[in-house]
Amino acid sequence: MTENKPTNKDKIENSDQELLDKVKSLPKEKREIIMAKMEMYSGPIPHPEILKGYEELSPGSAKEIIENGIEESSHRRKLETSRQKRKGRLAWLSLIAFVILIFLFLLFSFYLILHDHKIIGSIFGLILNLSTFSWIALFGQENVKKYWNKFLKLLEILYF
Repeated sequence: MTENKPTNKDKIENSDQELLDKVKSLPKEKREIIMAKMEMYSGPIPHPEILKGYEELSPGSAKEIIENGIEESSHRRKLETSRQKRKGRLAWLSLIAFVILIFLFLLFSFYLILHDHKIIGSIFGLILNLSTFSWIALFGQENVKKYWNKFLKLLEILYF
């Protein structure tokens, strides 16, 4: 079996936790001073103090960094929007294909009945209808959504 090796993120989180544990073990006065100085910041734009340092090194760089963060955020939202639209189109396409397929099976059943294959045509139509309704009834709405989403992901991988 393979062992789970700690990732860089785990190492960073462990070192942060060790640091916090050390700070908590200090006397109350020192702990308050250190805790007042400790800050955590995350996001596409650096901490204001770091940004100030960049601006001092190269005037105008802070504005450029902020604009880059805004552009990145806008780009990310645009990608997410296009992904959602693609998923919506794929869902509609799948639904339309499913309805057409059921309609074709019903037409085939009707064709069999009209051409003196009444028993086979009736059985074919009955099995089609029963399987469609029992699939919905057995799996329920939540499971149908789950399997439908898996099917959509598969189609997305295959065709997009």
